[in-house]
Amino acid sequence: MGKVTLITGATSGIGKATALLLAGKGYNEGPDPVAVAEAVLRVIENAGSPIRTPVGVEAETFVPMAKQLTDEAFEAKVKEIFGL
Repeated sequence: MGKVTLITGATSGIGKATALLLAGKGYNEGPDPVAVAEAVLRVIENAGSPIRTPVGVEAETFVPMAKQLTDEAFEAKVKEIFGL
């Protein structure tokens, strides 16, 4: 199996822009969604599992921007930034 990327919130904003970017680069196939959902459930149910991953300095830019803009405006801004 190749590398797998799980994108949450892929219906709008940066999640959607990221999903579109990766799909455009051929990352449009993945494992069985039921298996992914079960794995996510195991992480959520295990109090000791981290469910957030720091994303670096980009979060300092994108998180405040997402809070200030509508989903549509945020998605457009992310596409503009990444040239999508």
